[in-house]
Amino acid sequence: MYAYDRDDGSRRKVVDRAFTAEDGTHYAILAAGPESAWPKQREVLRVALDSFRPGAH
Repeated sequence: MYAYDRDDGSRRKVVDRAFTAEDGTHYAILAAGPESAWPKQREVLRVALDSFRPGAH
């Protein structure tokens, strides 16, 4: 997780999870939002990670 300050004075948090599937394909799932939206964005990331299936379209 990292955070940064935007030009408008707000703070943004980001969590990025990267991994390699069994077939060698690289994936990244990222959740980002204003600091005031946490921990809701962490829950969004958890749901995305729990439901992501490499290669599924």
